[in-house]
Amino acid sequence: MTTLETTRGVHARRAPWARRALTCAVGAAVVGLLLGGQVLAQEPPPVEQSIESRPSTTTPSGESPATSSTTTTAVDPLGASAEGLSSGAYSGQPPFELGSMTVLGSEVRSSRRALSDAEQRYEQSQAAIDATVTEFQRLAGQIEVIGIDREDKVASASAAKTSMKRRAVDAFVRGDESTKLLGVIDDPVEYSRAKNYLSALAGLDRDAMLDYQRRIAGLDDRERELVDDQADLQDQAAQLAVERSIALRALLNARRCAEAYRSGSHACPPTFVFPVLGDVTFAGTWGAPRMPGSVDQHWHEGTDIMAPTGREIVAVEDGTILNVGDAGLGGLRLWLRGASGIDYYYAHFSSFAAGMVDGTEVTAGTVLGFAGATGNAAGGAPHLHFEIHPGGGRPIDPYPLLKASWGSRTMPDQSRVVEGVPSARALLPPEER
Repeated sequence: MTTLETTRGVHARRAPWARRALTCAVGAAVVGLLLGGQVLAQEPPPVEQSIESRPSTTTPSGESPATSSTTTTAVDPLGASAEGLSSGAYSGQPPFELGSMTVLGSEVRSSRRALSDAEQRYEQSQAAIDATVTEFQRLAGQIEVIGIDREDKVASASAAKTSMKRRAVDAFVRGDESTKLLGVIDDPVEYSRAKNYLSALAGLDRDAMLDYQRRIAGLDDRERELVDDQADLQDQAAQLAVERSIALRALLNARRCAEAYRSGSHACPPTFVFPVLGDVTFAGTWGAPRMPGSVDQHWHEGTDIMAPTGREIVAVEDGTILNVGDAGLGGLRLWLRGASGIDYYYAHFSSFAAGMVDGTEVTAGTVLGFAGATGNAAGGAPHLHFEIHPGGGRPIDPYPLLKASWGSRTMPDQSRVVEGVPSARALLPPEER
C-alpha cells in the first residue's frame, strides 16, 4: 500500500490469478442464465474450520482484537507477510481464495426480501402522513366556516394545548427530580441552584396550562372541539414524521445492503457510514500483490481509500475502540469492534483524534483520526487502509460494501484528491497528474 495504484496497474499485477477468477465468474454467470436467468455465482462450499478457529490474516496473533487462533501451515504462493506489527508479520497468511470473490446467492435473495419489506414500511408511513394532511385540510375547511377572527383564536388555542401537552409529557418524564438531587449533589449551593431550575420548569408547566385555559375560555363547544381535533392532529403528525424518518433510514440501509451483496460483499451491518469524509478515490484491490520480492510480500486484505493528509476518518458504526497505537507496517492504527459483531481495521493515520484510547465507546460518524502515510506507506500517497473482519475472523473484501455506501456520487480523479501533496502527485501516471 505504499504506492498509488491505477486500475490498469492493479489488473496487471493481479494476473494470472485474476484472469482465472474472471473465467470462473463468467462460467458461473452462464450457468445462472441457463438455470433460470439469475446471474449469481454459486456460494463457496463450507470451510472445514470455523471462523473462530481460523487465523486472523490482517495482523499477527496478538494484533487482532479477536481471540487467539491456530496458525496455518499453508504456503502463500506470494511468499506471505505484511501489514502487521513488524517485518514478516504476514508469514502466516494463507493462500488467496477465489471463493472470497463469489456473490453469495442466499444473501442476495435475503437482502432483496429485506429491501422489499423496508419499501413497504416506508410506503405505509408515507400513506399515514398523506392521510393526516388530508385530515388537516378537512379540519381547516371546518375552521374557515367560523370566520377569520374566530379562526385565529382556535389556532392559538390549539397551539397552546399542544404546548401544554408536551410540557406535561416532559414533566412526567422528569418526575420528582428534586428528591433525586439529594443523592448526587452534596453541595448545598449547587443543590439550591438545581432545585430552583426545576422549580422554574414547573412554573413554565403551570404557565402553559394557564395560557391554554385562558385561550379556550371565550370559545364555544364547537370551537373547543375543533381545538382538540387540531391539537391531536398536530401530535399525530409529529409522531408520524418520526416514524417516517426511521422508515427512510431503514430503507436506505436495506438498499445499501442489497447493492453490497449483489456486488459480492460477504457481510453488511445494519448501519454503515463511509469511513472517510469528503472527496476520496478508491478501487477494488482485494487480493492484489503487495511488496513482491520482499520478506513482507503478501496479497492485499483490504481497500485503500486515498485522501489528503489530515482528512477526517470516522467510525463506520457504533462500537468500541481497541488496539490503538503504532503497528510498524500499519503505522498509526486502531481497531473498531462494531455493535454488529464486525471488527474493522484502520491503518496509516497521521494522528488520532483526542480521546481515542482502548475501550473508548464511539457512535457511527465519530472522528477517530486523520488520514496519513505512516508505517510502510511513509513517503507515499496518504490514505486509509481499511479492512473488514466479520466476527473478528478472516477478512473479507471491503470494496463492495464501500462502493454501495459511496452510492452514486461521482468519484474524483486521483490528482484532485491528492492535490497539494507533492509526494502523492509524483506517484501518479502522467495522464493523471
